[in-house]
Amino acid sequence: HRSRVLRRSELAVVEITRNPFLQLLGAARVTLYGCRVRQTIILYLPRRAAMALADTLLPPPRKPPLFKPVGGQRLAFVMVSANVISTALLLMVSLRQTEELLGAAVTLPIRDNFTRLEQLVEKVVPAGVAWLFTAVFLLWGASLLVSLLRTVGFTVARSGGVILCHGGFILRTERRILAAAVSACDVRITPVARLLRRYPVYLTAGSYHADDVPILVCKKGQTDLLQALMPGFVPPGGPTENRIGRSVPMFFWKSGACLAFSLALLGVSMWQLPAVTGLLVIPCVLSAAAVLISAEGYRLEGAARTPGRVLTVQYSRIFTRHCVCVFTPDINFRLFASPFAQSVGRCNLTIQLPCGFRMRVRSVNRYRAAHLPLEM
Repeated sequence: HRSRVLRRSELAVVEITRNPFLQLLGAARVTLYGCRVRQTIILYLPRRAAMALADTLLPPPRKPPLFKPVGGQRLAFVMVSANVISTALLLMVSLRQTEELLGAAVTLPIRDNFTRLEQLVEKVVPAGVAWLFTAVFLLWGASLLVSLLRTVGFTVARSGGVILCHGGFILRTERRILAAAVSACDVRITPVARLLRRYPVYLTAGSYHADDVPILVCKKGQTDLLQALMPGFVPPGGPTENRIGRSVPMFFWKSGACLAFSLALLGVSMWQLPAVTGLLVIPCVLSAAAVLISAEGYRLEGAARTPGRVLTVQYSRIFTRHCVCVFTPDINFRLFASPFAQSVGRCNLTIQLPCGFRMRVRSVNRYRAAHLPLEM
């Protein structure tokens, strides 16, 4: 027998989830997230007992919802919430476990249908690229379907210092977040978000950090909805770092090396293997896009305090730019500088939130970075 204690004053988030199996049993999974790292308690209770516990700990808001996507807004919400990578990993694990449990004969029809679809795509695109287009099409469709099911009936409301968001069709999820315990607000500018000009917003609170569904989606240049949800939110401004002395290789060596290698392979294929030239164009395009993201990071990455003592952070990771507004002082700072960076007064700054999530800002002013913890 083991017992754990989580005081009500240390509670940050109450999450209630009900998958089909729990719905059949009339039960629910309750996850309590504390304000500190790894402070999490999981309970399995009857549905009514779970709702009563949540109502006691964090009463739900009584005001009308702030965000309830419908029509075109719902379509944009579904598209920016889709995650192709996580869907691909989930499908791979599911297929492997199905083969181990039931044998390869069960997944054989899936492989046959994939082959037929690939043969159909070969009539439109080159044969060497058909399988890649087919795989991307299927994964994107699967991720959109998963996102559509997760966002059915999705609403967000706030009152009494509690943020309530709930929705989902197969997996029903309800989260109650204590507004005072929110540690950071992350606006993610993904490639799909750039095209739609709609940016997903994610919240972290204490040990809670979820990437499955954003809390809301805001238009470019319009932060009224986000500020109504989090009054302390300050949209990150322009460049906060002087580019003089900033390390160019720090930002461009990975993407530049990938682009150079992809172009070299493309040149060799045009000379020796023309059949695979179409396939090698794709890594060239992706590498060129990564170079553009690196250039954006070189211009915009940085961390600074606002007049209201709120920490704003901008950094890039792969194809996504993160604009983070940190509200809590309970964060860790770590500075790393090579001898070459020290000679020009630069360093890499790593900021860790209470949930364990890390943000790495490259080649910032070492003096300013060292004084950020003192400006709280």
